[in-house]
Amino acid sequence: MVENTPAAGERAALWQAVAAARAAQVRSLRLLCDNEGVVLRVRRGLQGSWEGDCFAFWASIALLIPSDTCIEWVPSHGKLAQWQPPQGWPPASLCRLYNQWADEAAGAVTKGLHPEFAQAVARISEGRHWAETASLRQWRATAKAMEAVRGLYAHDFAKEILAISPTEGGADGPC
Repeated sequence: MVENTPAAGERAALWQAVAAARAAQVRSLRLLCDNEGVVLRVRRGLQGSWEGDCFAFWASIALLIPSDTCIEWVPSHGKLAQWQPPQGWPPASLCRLYNQWADEAAGAVTKGLHPEFAQAVARISEGRHWAETASLRQWRATAKAMEAVRGLYAHDFAKEILAISPTEGGADGPC
């Protein structure tokens, strides 16, 4: 299923930012992000470790992101009123405003996609239900035949297969 979470949205925004920076040949990039997990992952990556979940995504970020990138976490939607950005960054009120604008822009872009996404989720759910139903019907329809075949071949082939020496490897030679 397609991921539809705030973290996925933040990763998509990150990819757009680093792709735009790459296209513009930006050498130094400063990012604000309200997803602390994304911030920590980028920081770890910039220190040389991009491994983990969503490896293909992070590998693409590693190829695109300028080496002189600084990313900072900004609390979203008025959380942690006492939060202050690090020295040299714009004031907290401006950082929060930037984050609000980014969230509003992302919401405007994706708003039209909500019906399509809901339809895709429904089609996937219907497909899964169909596949489960078809598999169960097939299993029920063939259960008696499978039992009959098992009765004909009561011999334990697994023991025979496991007894073959790895150096013999059967007709094709060693494995």
